[in-house]
Amino acid sequence: MIGPQKMQVIAQAVEATGGFTDENLSAYARETTFPTVMGDVRFGVKGEWPQPRFLQVQFQGISGHELGHFQNGSRQIVVSPPDSSSGDLIFPYAEPLTAE
Repeated sequence: MIGPQKMQVIAQAVEATGGFTDENLSAYARETTFPTVMGDVRFGVKGEWPQPRFLQVQFQGISGHELGHFQNGSRQIVVSPPDSSSGDLIFPYAEPLTAE
């Protein structure tokens, strides 16, 4: 999971269980589907995802060398799989490859 998604799951579990007890959070997480910015998230018996979700991400809109580009995750775009994407893949040399 990526940053914002992790925090959403944790926040929802803490709110629902009313605390930070590992046993309660774990039990709740195994029984719940969490709605997140990247779609619904479920966990299996051992904490794994019941269906694998391999995300491909691309950093977009980066200019210069400033750390600020990476502080909030807004430049980290999920490009695959399509049902989880938050933007399109930017292929840097697509135009020269299609030129005749």
